[in-house]
Amino acid sequence: MPTTKKEGIPAQAVMDSYSKLVNLEGEQAFIALCVKRLKANTSSVRDIQASIVKAGGNAPTIRKSHVQYFQTMQEIYDKQPTAKLEPINAVIKQAQKMQTAVGKAKVSEAIESAKSYADLIANTPTLATTRTKKNASKPATPFSLETIFTKAISDINANRGNRAITDLTTTNLQALKTLAEMLTVIANNTTKATAKK
Repeated sequence: MPTTKKEGIPAQAVMDSYSKLVNLEGEQAFIALCVKRLKANTSSVRDIQASIVKAGGNAPTIRKSHVQYFQTMQEIYDKQPTAKLEPINAVIKQAQKMQTAVGKAKVSEAIESAKSYADLIANTPTLATTRTKKNASKPATPFSLETIFTKAISDINANRGNRAITDLTTTNLQALKTLAEMLTVIANNTTKATAKK
């Protein structure tokens, strides 16, 4: 019997509240209800997402993909009251930027330390900046001739198809000669190093 992905269980209270989303206050009340259910373990993120889908999933701004930011949004509303005047889309984007920049565990501290909602926005890097910084901080892969050789052999074999290695040619003979010279030196160095052991 094939296994299926575990589905969330729709909750009527969440479905009813989502169905009534027609204005900013309604959207904020919906988020507050969902956060209350998440904190009480009455619903999981998946349960709320399933409720949104079952209720039609076409409210003006809130989508099921936003549920993961609800707790951060609620903290923003609680600790920076002027945020309640902002459009939901703006607060969703702010919550996403914050979670990406500082991680979910440190969001509360970042929200509390801001003097105002405007200060919070000004001090939160864009998603692109955060992602660039995270990618730049990844440690570089250590240099390995073995990795280079394995990849080169794999790439050549993958691209030659059914042709024999004796049938392969190149349009860049100089690069091939340079590579051959380098490989000869590496082979000689390896042979000498192995003989000394």
